[in-house]
Amino acid sequence: MKRSVFLDMLDIDDAKQKLYASLDQCLSYETEMINTSESLSRIVSKAVYAKVSSPLFSCSAMDGIAIDYKISQDIDPLEGKVLEIDDDFIYVDTGDFIRNHNAVIKIEDIEVINDNSVKIYNSVNLWKNIRPVGEDIVKTEMILPINHQMRPIDIGAVISGGVEEIEVFKKLSFTIVPTGDEIVSNVKDLTLGKIIDSNSHMFKAYIEECGGVAKRVEPQKNDIEILEKALFEALDNDVVIINAGSSSGRYDYTRKVIEKNGEVIFHGVAIKPGKPMILGIVQNKLVIGIPGYPVSAYIILMEFIKPLIEYYNKQINTQITIKATLSKKIYSSLRHKEYVRMKLGLVDGKYIATPLSRGAGVTTSLVEADGFLLIDKDSEGHDAFDEVEIVLSKNINKIKDTLVTIGSNDLVIDLIKNIMNQSGTDLSSSHVGSFGGIIASRNKQCHLSAIHLLDEKTGKYNDSFIKKYLNEDMYLIKGIKRKQGIIVKKGNPKNIKTIEDLVNVRVVNRQKNSGTRVLFDHLLKQNEIDSDDIEGYSFEVSTHSMVAASVLSDFDAGIGVYSVTVQEDLEFIELGYEEYDFLVRDINNPLIRKFIEVLKSVEFKNQLIKMEGYILDDIYVKKITYEG
Repeated sequence: MKRSVFLDMLDIDDAKQKLYASLDQCLSYETEMINTSESLSRIVSKAVYAKVSSPLFSCSAMDGIAIDYKISQDIDPLEGKVLEIDDDFIYVDTGDFIRNHNAVIKIEDIEVINDNSVKIYNSVNLWKNIRPVGEDIVKTEMILPINHQMRPIDIGAVISGGVEEIEVFKKLSFTIVPTGDEIVSNVKDLTLGKIIDSNSHMFKAYIEECGGVAKRVEPQKNDIEILEKALFEALDNDVVIINAGSSSGRYDYTRKVIEKNGEVIFHGVAIKPGKPMILGIVQNKLVIGIPGYPVSAYIILMEFIKPLIEYYNKQINTQITIKATLSKKIYSSLRHKEYVRMKLGLVDGKYIATPLSRGAGVTTSLVEADGFLLIDKDSEGHDAFDEVEIVLSKNINKIKDTLVTIGSNDLVIDLIKNIMNQSGTDLSSSHVGSFGGIIASRNKQCHLSAIHLLDEKTGKYNDSFIKKYLNEDMYLIKGIKRKQGIIVKKGNPKNIKTIEDLVNVRVVNRQKNSGTRVLFDHLLKQNEIDSDDIEGYSFEVSTHSMVAASVLSDFDAGIGVYSVTVQEDLEFIELGYEEYDFLVRDINNPLIRKFIEVLKSVEFKNQLIKMEGYILDDIYVKKITYEG
């Protein structure tokens, strides 16, 4: 029989690209439902949305006493005030359900007089030291996007959101076929001239460690018909690995069998050891020939099989440390070494690091985190624009392909993120409000800022604020309007109809510098209402979903968007539609072009209609010129 020769001596990167392209050509991504608790390292095939809020009820954030915050007002810090158990307070532990009280004073800040009395020395605000419903996860919010690889913290977050089963892609499956007359399976069969089959066991363990699934068959003799039969029987999995027989010796039949029944993509890679690698396609399945020497075989596993599984999973788990520039100041105590969860993105050639929520109960911040900033116990923190070292928890290539958004919160951001993620582009979002978004764009700390700031004088949105703070030409991506209003409980038990009716009820507020807070303050001013007359004005949450969750549980009303009320037991008093725009500096950035493509897509339009509370006009770009 004619001896095989190497057709190719491909560069390793070219060979990998051919490998990935062949996988895409052959593979259809099948899915399955599995228990969330058993989903470690699996790849989510459909976005996961919370079925319940977490916490499900308002609870104490620490050990201490629960009180009505009003009894703590106007305390003389020198004299203090005596409180009686049951009449004025009850003892609570971290996580206890807060039912008839609205603030918690931590145990360190009280003086115990006796079993029935304590003394306090400082006043507290409404909802102080109480975790509101949905602080971590709000019912109907997206917990994970498509193509996310499940980690232990993700499992905890999804279960906290009440999701017991998730849909995942099936694992990439392999059949391992060892070959050679000299190969035996059992050590009892070892004689002179025989070699124990160790490679196939190594292959199987390596593949499973990387996130695939593998089965091995018994060693096959050096016979082309036997090998051909074994190959056909192995095609029930996605990839067939034939070990040994890939070189150009008299009994190296792997290439001949592939050529006879399919197509050889390449034979030979420019690496040493390992150059006799073969890639082929037979009956729409990948067939990979790997040389028999263990070192050569391991090099091929490391350089091709592991990246193939990672490519299939759309994930790489390599952890490294990088330098990044902080987008905002971070304070830290001098008592503890602190691990601050960070979101990263590459903006203008620099990695920008934005801190996520630092609450001990906010597990979703771990899901979102790209890495950690470690602050030594002897440090008070870092200033904005400091260069810091980040320990990565996600792949650096994923971070490079991340669109960084800083600004206003809306469910539409989650929708865009999920659609972009389908094409391998991530979107990170930090909810700092519209003002914070404008400053972040000006300081080149993000690619894009979502903003909706109402100018009281003109009644128009965004332009005047951008012109006030910008220092170069910028652009607004326009075309989305959203419905704002007053969110109230089902049946509207407080009979709230207008802004004036909020004076006598408990209201949950948005954070300073958010567009919704600007709108609320404008409406109060317009109706000559003092914010001091609004109970709860000082209690702030960072998202519209948290406003809805707070109204559903402990508050009577809050200003927010209609979309967060659709799937909750709430009602809505419309105040009108507002323009929800996206501020960008570099309109030609490929990530921004992808973002605009999503906004113009049929999929986005259809899903936005289902969310309700939005108007989608023609998407267009408006230039805001810097006038010096």
